[in-house]
Amino acid sequence: MRCLIVGADNLGTTKNYLNHKIGVTKIIHWDGRRKKIPSFPSVELVIILTSFINPQIYVLRKGRSEEAKH
Repeated sequence: MRCLIVGADNLGTTKNYLNHKIGVTKIIHWDGRRKKIPSFPSVELVIILTSFINPQIYVLRKGRSEEAKH
């Protein structure tokens, strides 16, 4: 399973935890500090660490999610 994690500067042991608990094999990390959203490949899971991101990211991400549904 591929997972996108938004937020945090360093994931530490999060990679190993997600691999063992839910079978995440590929983690794509975006620190969320920059407003510009980079292009990401398809992922099955998105984790947003809300304490560590720019609040505007919620608005940008929601727009991208709506676009993908159509």
